[in-house]
Amino acid sequence: MKIAVSANQKLNNAMRIIVFAILALGILLRVLVYLQNRNLFIDEANVARNLFERGYLELLAPLNYEQYAAPLFLWCLKTCSQCFGYGEFALRLFPLLAGIAALYTGFLLFRHFAGYNAIWYPLFYLATFFVFIRYSSELKQYGSDMLMTNCLILLSLKTDIEKLTAPKFILILGLAGSLAIWLSMPVVFILFSVGVYYFVTLVQRKNYAKLIPLFTVAFIWIAQFLLYYITVLKKQANSDYLQNYHAGFFICALPHTKVEFLHNWYLIRDQIISIGGGTFLAWVFHFILMIWGAVYLLRHKSKEAILILLPLIATYIASAFHQYAFVERLMLFIMPLMMVLMACGLQQLLNLNLWPVHSIVAILAIINCSNHNNISLAYKPMQFEELTSELDFVKKQGIIGNELYVHHGARPAFIYYTQVHPDSYKWKDFENAHLVWWDVNYDTLIQHIHGRSAFIFTSISEDEKNGFKDKLSHQMKLDTAMDISWCRKYAFIFSKP
Repeated sequence: MKIAVSANQKLNNAMRIIVFAILALGILLRVLVYLQNRNLFIDEANVARNLFERGYLELLAPLNYEQYAAPLFLWCLKTCSQCFGYGEFALRLFPLLAGIAALYTGFLLFRHFAGYNAIWYPLFYLATFFVFIRYSSELKQYGSDMLMTNCLILLSLKTDIEKLTAPKFILILGLAGSLAIWLSMPVVFILFSVGVYYFVTLVQRKNYAKLIPLFTVAFIWIAQFLLYYITVLKKQANSDYLQNYHAGFFICALPHTKVEFLHNWYLIRDQIISIGGGTFLAWVFHFILMIWGAVYLLRHKSKEAILILLPLIATYIASAFHQYAFVERLMLFIMPLMMVLMACGLQQLLNLNLWPVHSIVAILAIINCSNHNNISLAYKPMQFEELTSELDFVKKQGIIGNELYVHHGARPAFIYYTQVHPDSYKWKDFENAHLVWWDVNYDTLIQHIHGRSAFIFTSISEDEKNGFKDKLSHQMKLDTAMDISWCRKYAFIFSKP
């Protein structure tokens, strides 16, 4: 018996070391990608323009340039910019810190529901998968959304409403929820589950007196969210731009045809793929783990299941009413909860005293981890749009001022790098460049061009780029080009007799 205990202890110690090694790897990857200092892409540049053009109070209003973010998140970015300037490092500092904190709090959340022998697997994906690393070094709010989910669930699990005095409970939960509402837009789904969790707990224990502080906290949350929704969210969520852009990512409320059922299934499956790989082996294995984990929680930890499962259900309902889209980055806030289900399901498999099952699970886990990770980001730069290299390329070709034509998709980044960025003086020669709108008639535009001119494109597909290139080539001669599709660097120098 002592030998068995000793062996189990050694295994637990080994898994603990592996888990903390994974945490260290995740932090290292996030820092390395941050230090790569890639260019801001179109949406990031538009957020930066809002920060540069507005004061703190003005950031409470809906943003310009089709951007959407919570005010407190914007204030954090604004403060970093005020302290360190409007360069990429300063603008991405808060997302980096939030991403690292989300990784650590994700570990704490997994650890609450499962042992080290099970949590290493979802933690590996949280540490090394592309979507989580990307939004830990991007000027967008999705990483901090995930952090708020983790923090609120952990706070609820650790805060016993029956042991705290009413004033202390109201202070802690009221303050935490208030900060979350103004820092993260989708956090309302988490707060809803937290409220239901406490309500069910008190009703089951027939502690009706404690419902008063709970209702007080709920009132504080609802009042603020309504204010936020009326002043900011309503206009944004129902804008024609967003509704059209997200049209294919809304759940069918009551599917009654094969096409609608498949539509819903593909949206749900894509979220599973987002957190652990798209091979059949990976997403089927993860789907089974999640279902098994959900069944376990419902049967053995029904109250805690509310915190994990109810946000998923609420998000599904909101999507059915076209109020929330199943887009990968928008669903980032809920992915840790899906991974909790993975950890619970894996733990139950490992609890079976069947060594063949353990062997099969270990083999599947190792294969999936080997096939689906983005550790290569440590040495292979993550790039989406590199406008500055295009500008440098064009500058070396002797193009200046009004000889440069900047496509609509490259316009936000061009404005950022030539007017906002601390090194904007480097591209002063392009201050008279033509900013071309998306619907410009290139045949008409070319008629007014004489001599050599440069055209810059970003934020467009390979097919779109080829279409523009063909239009220009019909009436002008291509002299030289920067044509790199994997990071969308398209700069063409044409000459016209």
